[in-house]
Amino acid sequence: MERLSALYNTDVGLYMLANKFANGANSMVPDYLGGISVLVCFVATVVSLGFGFSVVPRQVKPWTGLIMMYEWIFTIFFLLFGCYLHMIYKWGKWWQIKLEIAILEL
Repeated sequence: MERLSALYNTDVGLYMLANKFANGANSMVPDYLGGISVLVCFVATVVSLGFGFSVVPRQVKPWTGLIMMYEWIFTIFFLLFGCYLHMIYKWGKWWQIKLEIAILEL
């Protein structure tokens, strides 16, 4: 019976911990970051599609052109969106260091 009680308490504790972080009460992530990420993803898609269509010459065979467009579109998209994700990562690390210094000064 004691073991069952310990398992129940552990389960309730994990549930409460998960809900604490799920509702965003103590979240340090800004609310607008999700919307900006979706917008940046769409912009990266449009730019990569435009660049992919414009860079492939019209004189190549259709299948060769499709393969070249495919390569350019995915390369440009991953470069653009990857740079955005890297920038967000660096921004988060900067805020973490800034908050740690503020906490140490208290």
